[in-house]
Amino acid sequence: MGEDAPGRGLSRRSGPVRHRGEAAIETEPWRDAETRWMAVSDMVAKQISGTWTNQLGSRLVVEVDERGRVTGTFAPGVSGDGNWHTVSGYVDPSPGEGAAPLGLVVTWQPAHSVTVWSGHYHHDEDTINATWLLAGHPADHRDWHAMTLGHDSFRREAERGSPDDAGADVDDELPAGF
Repeated sequence: MGEDAPGRGLSRRSGPVRHRGEAAIETEPWRDAETRWMAVSDMVAKQISGTWTNQLGSRLVVEVDERGRVTGTFAPGVSGDGNWHTVSGYVDPSPGEGAAPLGLVVTWQPAHSVTVWSGHYHHDEDTINATWLLAGHPADHRDWHAMTLGHDSFRREAERGSPDDAGADVDDELPAGF
């Protein structure tokens, strides 16, 4: 137990200890900060959750929880195998005024390779910009030969039934290359 002033103890559960005859004081000041943090993190989760498309036609469908955990699926737009692959990752749930840092991972089976994206969600532009690194299976001991580096810019897809998606049917098939 720590001391905040001579003779004044701090309670582990409830902040400063009140002594007999003292006026009531806030004993749980962290509650307001936690409430604000949860509101901001819930907002970030709702902003990022959804369907995104990059410049090559790849599709990313993600859900973000209030703690910043990202789960979803990814379908490559080029050289794809036509399958959806599991995505996991993390986004800063409380980025403040700037862009929210994020990281995503996809494993490619049976290709024995992994892609990681590291970048930012820009709430003012509603975009995800990230640099990616694809680690393939090295042919020899020089691991760097099996690495490919690139950059993606993801834009949110229009929601089904929105004015931007006039005439779309929920049962539409994916375009060629997915």
